Amino acid sequence: QDRLLAELREKPRAINDVEDALVAHRQVDLQNEYGKATRDLAQAFDDGRMEAVQAEKARVADLSDQLLDIYEIGKKAGTETGRGLAARRMIVNQDFTLGSMVTERRAAQGGKRLSEKQQVETEESFKEIAEAKEKLEKVLAKSGEGKAPEEAPAPATGKGGKLGAGTRKAPKKPAPEVVDAEFQLDKAKKKWAGKLDKTTQDALPTTSQILGKLLKTGRLIRTFRTGLDLSAVLRQGKLAWLTRPSIPAKAVWPMLKSAVSEKEAFAIDREIRSRENFPRYERAKLELTEHGKSLTKMEEPHQSELAESIPVFSGSQRAYSTFLNRVRADLFDVFAATLDAREAPTLAKDRVIANYINVITGRGDLGKFNAAAEPMSFIFFAPRFVASRFQALLGQPLYYGTLSGKVGWREGAQARKLVASEYARLLLGISAFYGATTLFTGATIETDPRSSDFGKLKFGKTRIDPMAGLIQSTVFLSRMASGKTKNLRGKVIPISGKVPYGSRNVWNVITDFGRMKLAPVPSAIINARSGTDPGGNKVTPGSTLLNLTVPISYQDIFDVMEENGVEAGTALQILSVFGEGVSVYDDRKKR
Repeated sequence: QDRLLAELREKPRAINDVEDALVAHRQVDLQNEYGKATRDLAQAFDDGRMEAVQAEKARVADLSDQLLDIYEIGKKAGTETGRGLAARRMIVNQDFTLGSMVTERRAAQGGKRLSEKQQVETEESFKEIAEAKEKLEKVLAKSGEGKAPEEAPAPATGKGGKLGAGTRKAPKKPAPEVVDAEFQLDKAKKKWAGKLDKTTQDALPTTSQILGKLLKTGRLIRTFRTGLDLSAVLRQGKLAWLTRPSIPAKAVWPMLKSAVSEKEAFAIDREIRSRENFPRYERAKLELTEHGKSLTKMEEPHQSELAESIPVFSGSQRAYSTFLNRVRADLFDVFAATLDAREAPTLAKDRVIANYINVITGRGDLGKFNAAAEPMSFIFFAPRFVASRFQALLGQPLYYGTLSGKVGWREGAQARKLVASEYARLLLGISAFYGATTLFTGATIETDPRSSDFGKLKFGKTRIDPMAGLIQSTVFLSRMASGKTKNLRGKVIPISGKVPYGSRNVWNVITDFGRMKLAPVPSAIINARSGTDPGGNKVTPGSTLLNLTVPISYQDIFDVMEENGVEAGTALQILSVFGEGVSVYDDRKKR
């Protein structure tokens, strides 16, 4: 078992029935050990054996990590054999007995007995989950959808890492009552997970609790800044519009439905995770984000536990995840079908195309620091998004995996050719976009990449940034490479060597770029200390409050209306809500 798990952990692949049984057996063993450890922890606390309490805490934590590891291994294996389904159903049933839920909650607070209120809450959660499970089982039995699929499982990785085409068919659309029952069960489990998380937080030392609340507040403020819009459409999704416009277009309606309905979001997510290619998504590390679960699995602008309880912001969270997950999954399916038609699929090729999709949709690869992206986001607004813009510009998807040895040049050659063709599509899409826009709107465009106006559509004092974050990264790299900058009055000024008195130097360019990427709270602190924001605007208490509470998409609404009139201003504001950068600049400022 250990050898098999180590192999699957290192190189995820589909597994056969025997291997599936071994993994399921190990999972059951760990689940039983975890249950015993939580009971032992509770008993040690009751007996007053505090040294044993500390030892059992460590044991519970270790077993929890092992369970998480084996859950991930099982999920990435992606088998759907009858035996695998039966084993996993058995484990699900074991997880939510009243006894296990009580001991798990006691373990969350170091073995301490539950208060009367906690006991009542736990019993309510148990009842809610049990009723939801019973309803689902009845609905499945009635509909006939509870049976394991008869098609053959996804084939194991063979020689050379090749993946067979498989014989599974795409699952049929489930009956509405099945989706509703599954949604209610998922909702009950999430509610229970929230109670466990709160119990864990409440058991922390006071200083840790204070720090945790400060972090949650900071994340909530960031969500305020990105909420009340649908900016994933023209922000993270913009490059997909320029290369494969039909794919993001098909994701808009599901996004809108998800924004107003939690159940719709669940159904759409369920459809994606039921696809034949889903095991390939998992193995290739295609970024499919979630809402209301682990912060690291949420889209960066919406990583907030508190926002989930505020309807308008939770709707925005769901819309973000739904739109981008649909775009990413659909792009992968198109690319995989293209490559599979040429030769047998391999994990190496899947990883190349998954990385490309992640990069163009704003989920840059930080390598070993991916896990640190969530804590980093308290300081930086969206570290993985910023990384993705530089990676897209520098062609990282073309050489992905070669430096680390994950994907050799030869084994990823066909996928890299496809990525190169997508870059060509992108260049054509950008050219067509600028050509059509200037022809039909009369906008002017700055072509000097050292200017902050580079690539922006200019209508008087109004600027539209249509390139989803690529422009800022391009300007920064151009200034650093040339050692010069160009202000909004058209004057080229050196930033290295003989820098004119009072002008910005290389360090100023670096720090200003970094300040523009800060999260709201640290940005407000630094702006207050310096007296100005990175654009040179004077900071006041009013402007600070505005920047901490008003969503980005609406900050310039009055200036835009005043500059362009109500009709044009409304059209520009709609673009801003969908993620296009719209602002009004004072061209007297030096930038």
